[in-house]
Amino acid sequence: MKKIKTALATLLLTAVSTAYAIELSLNQSEFSAGDPLTLTLTNEDWSGEADIYIALTLPADETLYFLTPSGLVLDWLPFQQVQIAAGSRVILPIASLAPLPPGEYTFYAGVTVPDTLDIIGEIAMNSVIFVAGKLELGDISFPYGVVGRTYSFAIEPNSGMPPYQFSLISGTLPVGLTLSSESGLIQGTPSERGSAELTVQVTDARGDVDEIEGVLNVFGVLTFGEHGTFKGCNGLQMAFNASQDLDEIRIEQGTYECHGLEIPVGKNWENGIKISGGWGSRFDNQSDDPALTVFDGKGEGGILTVSSGVVTIEGLSFQNGSSYSGGAISAGATVNITNCSFSNNTASDGGAVYGSNNITNSRFSNNSATEHGGAVYGSNNISNSSFSSNSVYFRGGAVAYSDNITNSRFSSNSATEHGGAVYGSNNIINSSFSSNIAYGSGGAISDSNNITNSSFSSNSAYGSGGAVFYCSNITNSSFSSNSAYGSGGAVLSSCNIINSIFTSNSAGSGGAVYFIYSSNNIINSTLSKNSASHSGGAFYGGGTILNSIFAQNKAGEEANDITPNGEVDVDYTLVNNILGDVNLGTHNIMGDPRFVDAENGDFRLGAYSPAINVGDSSVIDEYSFLKDQAGNEIDLDGNRRIVGEAIDLGAYERQ
Repeated sequence: MKKIKTALATLLLTAVSTAYAIELSLNQSEFSAGDPLTLTLTNEDWSGEADIYIALTLPADETLYFLTPSGLVLDWLPFQQVQIAAGSRVILPIASLAPLPPGEYTFYAGVTVPDTLDIIGEIAMNSVIFVAGKLELGDISFPYGVVGRTYSFAIEPNSGMPPYQFSLISGTLPVGLTLSSESGLIQGTPSERGSAELTVQVTDARGDVDEIEGVLNVFGVLTFGEHGTFKGCNGLQMAFNASQDLDEIRIEQGTYECHGLEIPVGKNWENGIKISGGWGSRFDNQSDDPALTVFDGKGEGGILTVSSGVVTIEGLSFQNGSSYSGGAISAGATVNITNCSFSNNTASDGGAVYGSNNITNSRFSNNSATEHGGAVYGSNNISNSSFSSNSVYFRGGAVAYSDNITNSRFSSNSATEHGGAVYGSNNIINSSFSSNIAYGSGGAISDSNNITNSSFSSNSAYGSGGAVFYCSNITNSSFSSNSAYGSGGAVLSSCNIINSIFTSNSAGSGGAVYFIYSSNNIINSTLSKNSASHSGGAFYGGGTILNSIFAQNKAGEEANDITPNGEVDVDYTLVNNILGDVNLGTHNIMGDPRFVDAENGDFRLGAYSPAINVGDSSVIDEYSFLKDQAGNEIDLDGNRRIVGEAIDLGAYERQ
């Protein structure tokens, strides 16, 4: 990292034969990406209102970067208007330098008369500043290659000081490919199928070192469609039969009325094959729109059965498939599905898909099942996917039995029994559930272990648990306008709830939360405007409540926050209306929590809220709060959980 050559320069201003001095200094001698830059202007004896501009240029590319000081009144870009009093120091903090390329910079500052272009004075200060951060490669993976097709992929660091050196320190590139030590470009024309495990080391000009590890697969190609080698549904089955390890079967754009296709038994591939859609007539250009390549089962049977091997399916649509297990795809082996669409498929279990390892970036709509999983039955991982208007007679309107569900959306799914959207999952993360319904219990979810960073709105159950029926842990999640005819407008369970918010939920008992046992906890959560027709406007049951806020909840026509059923311990909590005997600690408070704008849905703490800095900070060590990348516990907004003397009450920390 290079040093600042000079951190101080003097500007002599001349106005009406009077000389004035302004000095410009930097807050530190060297900078890297993410560091804040602070320029200090100091003048000796001149005062008055002035427009100040600050800029820097990289002579190598002759680009002028205007820097925006914070905390000043904007006059007109790139100028900032500020009062300069004689003898004062005007400190101008400037945001991170991360967007700037590394190199030698010249700083400029100017002072002009307000509302004119008359220059009182200006300054140029030569400085050397390097703004590149520590070498980081980021999340890089090698795209696959195809035999006989030109391959080109450049390894590009996220940050670091160029120039870079690239070297292959383990593994062997596929035949026909080379790695440039100067540009990081892997290129050539692969001539053989293969799977190469590689480690590429990158060194920057400072000597920082990072590595990328990954697998580069080279596929052979079989083509199917009007212009392909294989034609017709029988031809596609022949392609499946003939496929070898690391083959890609490319499907030409079009609609194919096929059913009963199968990857047969005995395909003991080490790496597997890929079936991909969206290809043009020359099979060298692929669209990422799955609607262009459609398999239509016409309701005459299941479309594809995978009986052995490892199969990746991408860029295809499956519709009108019908089978006992998996109307579109039935997997008895390893199947990975990405960027696919499934609609109007039916089955007993898994209306669209039965058994899969991973489902990514896919869409499921209007699929149905009579037993479990209106769209999917039994998937290890589901991510970045959407499920809408799927239905099941028994359990799991969209999904039954999945290990992990991440970054996915569920809307308007239904189950006659339990789990309007999902039945039986281990982890649900960063997902949203809206307008799902169960005619039994669990309008959105039934029987899940952990729910994190997820939102639930307008879900309903004719039984209990308008959004969630039975789970173990709910963290940093929001519940609004969910309802149950029975108990638990949002949640009926025995679980721990941390950093979550419940608003405008309703039920017979426990408008927001109904706890079955007294061994459960509500920590740093906000429950407001919930209602119960019978008891427990916000909460009914037993357990421990700490650092939480209860406000404007009702049972019947009466204000009611908590109705105990079993032993309830409440401390460090803002609560006004309790009906029944609870164990009250000595740190509870009453009154208006003074939210920012509760009427319009903003339940963050206002500047004068009595809930600020009055919580028990020891909960940070006792309970599992989410943390940011720096290891700090965070609130529902992702901000630091403790700001000030003590933790705040409720789901949000006043910043």
